[in-house]
Amino acid sequence: MLTDLYRPLLRALEEYARTLSSESEALATLREITDAAYRAIKQVLQKGIDQGVFIHEDIETLSFGVMSTMAGATQLCLTMPKLSGEEYAALHVKAIQLLLKGISIDDSN
Repeated sequence: MLTDLYRPLLRALEEYARTLSSESEALATLREITDAAYRAIKQVLQKGIDQGVFIHEDIETLSFGVMSTMAGATQLCLTMPKLSGEEYAALHVKAIQLLLKGISIDDSN
């Protein structure tokens, strides 16, 4: 399930975000995790464009939009400490679903 896919990444991002300094090993690790997520998102979006599922838009712009949505959702969730892990994951999944719906090609037109 999509929730299970993102849970380890989100936990890692949350943990490392708390320990960041400009010279920290944690920041380097966070960059590696973020780069890996960005590459995976870019591949999924490109496949969706190639298959006619998503709008034909600049892949960097679309990838940035998805990553920004995830980062924003993470920041907001960090301000809601009473969320359970399931609620936290569900908010992220819903945010990404809404974004993907927005870039999907509507076959009814």
